[in-house]
Amino acid sequence: MWLEVVGGFLAIIGLGLVYLHIRTRNKFKNNFVTLSSGKSIEIPSATPLVSYAHSLPLCFKGFEGTDIMKQFDFTKQDTRNLKLWQGHMLALPVIYTWDPEISKNILFAKDDEIGKSNFGAELMDRFLGDSILQTSGEQWKRHKDVLSPAFQWKHIQSLLPHFIDLVGKLADTWENSNGTAQVDVSKMIKYATLDAIGRAGFGFDFKAVSGEASEELKQCEAVVPELNKSIHFFETLDKLLGTKKKLDKMLADFEYFMQSMISAKREQLQKEEENGTERDSKDILDYLLTGSSSITLSDREIVHNLNTFFIAGHETTSGALTSVLHFLARNPDAQKRARAEIESTCKGNELTYDDIRELKYGECCIKEALRLIPPAQVVMREAKKEAQVGNLHVAKGASFVVDIYSIHRNPEYWEDATEFKPERFLSENRDKIKRNTYFPFSIGPRQCIGNNFAMLELRTFLTVLLQRFQFDVDPKSPVDFAEYQGAVYTVAPGCTLLLTPL
Repeated sequence: MWLEVVGGFLAIIGLGLVYLHIRTRNKFKNNFVTLSSGKSIEIPSATPLVSYAHSLPLCFKGFEGTDIMKQFDFTKQDTRNLKLWQGHMLALPVIYTWDPEISKNILFAKDDEIGKSNFGAELMDRFLGDSILQTSGEQWKRHKDVLSPAFQWKHIQSLLPHFIDLVGKLADTWENSNGTAQVDVSKMIKYATLDAIGRAGFGFDFKAVSGEASEELKQCEAVVPELNKSIHFFETLDKLLGTKKKLDKMLADFEYFMQSMISAKREQLQKEEENGTERDSKDILDYLLTGSSSITLSDREIVHNLNTFFIAGHETTSGALTSVLHFLARNPDAQKRARAEIESTCKGNELTYDDIRELKYGECCIKEALRLIPPAQVVMREAKKEAQVGNLHVAKGASFVVDIYSIHRNPEYWEDATEFKPERFLSENRDKIKRNTYFPFSIGPRQCIGNNFAMLELRTFLTVLLQRFQFDVDPKSPVDFAEYQGAVYTVAPGCTLLLTPL
């Protein structure tokens, strides 16, 4: 009897695999592109089931981008010089591209031709659906018009005192009277960047660096790791396993917290209007609530934008700063040069915006770290209709993955591509960088609106930390410190540095 049961079970699995193979193969065929001359191109690909199998483990162990990048070694594939490859992003058949020109054409395309991908749309809609990140067309323009003033240089410069104060508190927590200490820099940097986006984004002090374990802090620490679990991209399975219910509860609690901040901010703005007072510096939430001259956003739109900046202004920035420190620890000559530049430039007792602007080599260190480990490894797009992408004609429904990670590390475009060499970004070497081969914040009309915010925060934090500490490799720490969770870079567990106060 049991043999019949096992046999029937295996037969069902076999039929399922055959169905999956045919379905996936047909989807691959639908992703064909043609040259503008009309000549058909069959994009090279793995066997559909093999490609799908590579992606399946991500459903259970976490959506780590380094695994996706290792699915194929693109530089060794016979792609007929197309730099296009068919594979999977979880269960979705996609066309990977690591060609700078094709990538540029995709990312500069009009929204109604090559727009935002529907990958994970149900999950994204629950948390970010009505934000500048996920909207398109006229709705996206509304968000951009409201938010653009918050990211102009005049406003961003006013945030410098917040950044200086927070990095000073961060450095204080690392001081060790006994000299050199082994430190997991990632954890406290996450707290510092959380405090930074709290103050600059929401007008709220999480007090994370000070070590006060508030309920709001606990919610913030829990929500991003849960969102990174790939099971949530599979709605039916998510419901069956009960994981959707858990995430829904977390998102509801987080939204309640965001709504409470909105209510408090509205009361503050009303009192200021009644008293005829005005603060010296505004935060992002101020701009979201006051809108532009003719545009206002709904509460749902405001909440989803706050969620967006919480992730983009916290997780990605902390990962970038952590990676810079790890690279400088592994490249002591670069660290020494960056510190010498600071000592020769920053003569006053207080760091100024003009000081930071003059620290060119420090900026190069950040840019080089962002090249090697971009905060977002890929950008996804989808053809909303038949469209022209450079000399390629793309069918409606084709899904693209622009592989920033591979472009940034391709030896065809970068000399010593995997080496940390900040000098490549100095002004005298800038002409050697091929166009469209470096875009850690994406490119095109939808590039990250907060890139200037992030760069000022990174440059300020790095400057103060190099003034106060020598960073060295911890011999007990793993050599490969980079790891992606979801679309965001983080540091692998157990990666520590040795810090010596100066």
